[in-house]
Amino acid sequence: MSIRYMTMVWDMDLPVTEKFVMMALADCANDAGECWPSIATLVRKTSASERTVQRAIKSFEDNGHLSRREVPGRGVRYFLHPRQSDTPVTVAPPSQRRAPPSQCHPTPVTVTPKPSMNHQEPSLDASHPRGARPAGKPDGEKPSKDKPVIPDWIPAEPWNGYLEMRKRIGKAPTDYAVKLMIGKLERWRADGHDPAAILNEATEHNWTGLYPPKEPRNATRPQGSPDAWRGSPGNRPADNRDGFRLELEERAFGGPAHG
Repeated sequence: MSIRYMTMVWDMDLPVTEKFVMMALADCANDAGECWPSIATLVRKTSASERTVQRAIKSFEDNGHLSRREVPGRGVRYFLHPRQSDTPVTVAPPSQRRAPPSQCHPTPVTVTPKPSMNHQEPSLDASHPRGARPAGKPDGEKPSKDKPVIPDWIPAEPWNGYLEMRKRIGKAPTDYAVKLMIGKLERWRADGHDPAAILNEATEHNWTGLYPPKEPRNATRPQGSPDAWRGSPGNRPADNRDGFRLELEERAFGGPAHG
């Protein structure tokens, strides 16, 4: 298909049927204007009869729009050289020519970005100032009641270290879990345990839970040897009773009696 020759055909002043046939020839031509379609191909492209196509080709040849050459065994080879109309092209004077459209650049519309839906709640770190309002909260609005408040008696460094460890192992506590942990620490603190020691031990062993020490830190043992507070028989006073008295007491009480 030659765009150059098809453009030339569009500018030709021909009857409708002949123009269709010439356009079909240009559609089959190469850039040199040479083509070799069969009559059946031209009939199919133009939807005209075989005699109409042959008559149009003869008219083109008579008027100098094409020349053809018989190729034995290969059909007919056509050479297109469409002749343009002798009517000169009318050029409009400069005053009547249309001015090119002005290149107007519309003012860009400023789109206000939508507020982010990812609202970040205040941190649970003990270093968060007490009574401080989260950013963006009105003066009269109180913090959410569902967020746990870290008591002052929980040391900041052990608490933050424990939360950081939980986040690092991929098991950050929920708000409800934080409330439970604060409750445990408060009970153990009342029993004499150190909350900082409990938190540090859990952080050191990568525990996801908090556990009290096995022995109360403020428990005091009785003075003396271990047998004295364990109740060992070795610490009991010597039995100075004679054999007759021991036998009477065993019969009276149904078993060995101790003085």
